[in-house]
Amino acid sequence: MKGFLIILIGLCLLLAVTNPDKENFLEWVHVRIEKEADSSMDAMVRHMVTKPLLQSSTVRKDYIFFSVFIVDEIVSEKYIVLGILNQFIKITDEDIVDIVSG
Repeated sequence: MKGFLIILIGLCLLLAVTNPDKENFLEWVHVRIEKEADSSMDAMVRHMVTKPLLQSSTVRKDYIFFSVFIVDEIVSEKYIVLGILNQFIKITDEDIVDIVSG
């Protein structure tokens, strides 16, 4: 029982320490933009346009062990991304409906 409690506390600490913040999220988006760009100039232009837009339209909900990032309606689509263990997972609206109704 004592070993289980130590493992559980360690896991909780790991999750809390690796919970990404908004700057980590914006950097992740920047890397994705660079990968999708046709050239370095295209990536630079996309980054210059999207960075201020993302900073103002992204909301981070911090749940201590993970975060949910909500990007409101850029190009008429709402993006929801789960951040956990310094990783990001895009969640579509259909996934959320399935989780809530399931």
